[in-house]
Amino acid sequence: MEFNKDDIKMIKIDDETTVVRLLAPTKISTKSFRIGIFFKNEVIWSIDLRIDDPEIDEPIMNEHDFWRYVAE
Repeated sequence: MEFNKDDIKMIKIDDETTVVRLLAPTKISTKSFRIGIFFKNEVIWSIDLRIDDPEIDEPIMNEHDFWRYVAE
């Protein structure tokens, strides 16, 4: 997978934290995801995957368990 500069947005949260967001959905297997990678002190701290599917909304997600992994 290759990305151009125009495909990503870098956001500086504070002196230690930066977020890299892919501007377009990225296909992984059969689903498309919005991806954000959080860096703390230049080390990956968290990866945010949000499914990009108009049929899946907040009430549906609340019916099912979802996970989030944060490395510390």
